[in-house]
Amino acid sequence: MTLKEEILHDINDVPESSLQTLLQFVRFLISNSEASGKESKKPYRSGKWIQGEILMSDDFDDPMEFVSESEMRILEAMRDEKIQEAAV
Repeated sequence: MTLKEEILHDINDVPESSLQTLLQFVRFLISNSEASGKESKKPYRSGKWIQGEILMSDDFDDPMEFVSESEMRILEAMRDEKIQEAAV
């Protein structure tokens, strides 16, 4: 017996009260399979459409002013330790 035949056979055992739900579920599965086929045909969108729209300050990479010099040295030391650990 094929899978379709098994499904059709088992549908006979579904109670009448559940048939509406079963029909909705089958239609949902069909619409999802049709939609997934359409989605694969959509072109890939790169981020170029927004290029030039975001402005970043020239000092973006500079240390933040609210971090003291000693705190900055601690953060740099922690960063260097992580880099060394990753290299091992």
